[in-house]
Amino acid sequence: MKPDFRTVSPSPLYATFPVKEMLVRIRVQKHAGKHIVLTTGVFDLFHEEHNNYLHKAKQTGDVLVVAI
Repeated sequence: MKPDFRTVSPSPLYATFPVKEMLVRIRVQKHAGKHIVLTTGVFDLFHEEHNNYLHKAKQTGDVLVVAI
């Protein structure tokens, strides 16, 4: 499922979705047998360690959900 970029966050690097839509997307992936990984953080002044953290989180599952 491709992201819907009609609702875009302040940064063009990631998209934000309404909560209900995100939950539907997660349920679809979970139903498909995907392992969902949720991580949270404050990534003001994004730097290399943030990048490493997110890459390691992604390696632990199939779908990475980042709550900011």
